Amino acid sequence: MRYTSATLLLALPAIVAAREQVPLKDVFVETVQEWFDKAASYIPGAVSSPIDTAAGRVAAEKVTPLTKENWASVLAPSAASSVSDGPAAQVVQSMTSSSQLA
Repeated sequence: MRYTSATLLLALPAIVAAREQVPLKDVFVETVQEWFDKAASYIPGAVSSPIDTAAGRVAAEKVTPLTKENWASVLAPSAASSVSDGPAAQVVQSMTSSSQLA
């Protein structure tokens, strides 16, 4: 094969570009890292825990502990409800009047 000076002059820019070429692995890693950094910027830093949020709501509520003595009055329907004559009220009345609690 014979190389002429014209062939070398034409090949010279390609040889220089090949020597300065960055491996694809480095370009890929940098690109993926940029994507992750961009995605991470959309995520808020101070995310509150759902458990902490629910605990705050429960702490604000009035909680009445159930005992053998107060369960009927706590679970009885309020006067504002329209089911005070319903089957649940009849069950509560029958249980409180019988001696099933003893």
